[in-house]
Amino acid sequence: QAEVLEVLTELATQQELSNFKIGLFGSYARNNYSSRSDIDIIFRELNEPENPLSALSTTAFIRKFIREKLHKSVDLLDYYDVYIEDSEDEEDKESSISLLRRAVDSEVIWIGCTQEPSIVAQLSRQKSKIFIMN
Repeated sequence: QAEVLEVLTELATQQELSNFKIGLFGSYARNNYSSRSDIDIIFRELNEPENPLSALSTTAFIRKFIREKLHKSVDLLDYYDVYIEDSEDEEDKESSISLLRRAVDSEVIWIGCTQEPSIVAQLSRQKSKIFIMN
């Protein structure tokens, strides 16, 4: 887990992610991973995107960075896909999103969020862990 957190700390300092916060969840966050485990990452854009394709280019950048450093597969989750309500409330979709939210909230470790007081307050309410970058 420490190696993954170190790589995510390095990732979070990259210029390409200056408008994003990165979190680790799943087996690596719970510290019960195996050699076959993938790395589960959630990312959150802090401001309005300058480019509508920014989330797409961000996912490609994160995948490449982690694969090159850790040689592991990566599952990526956009924060807004999970935490911002969709205007179409489908009961099945909402229940699966609710389950995913609870799972992520219970185990996510946010990397370097201390510079954003509003996010720290929100994460504290969600009882999220925060990994502070040096």
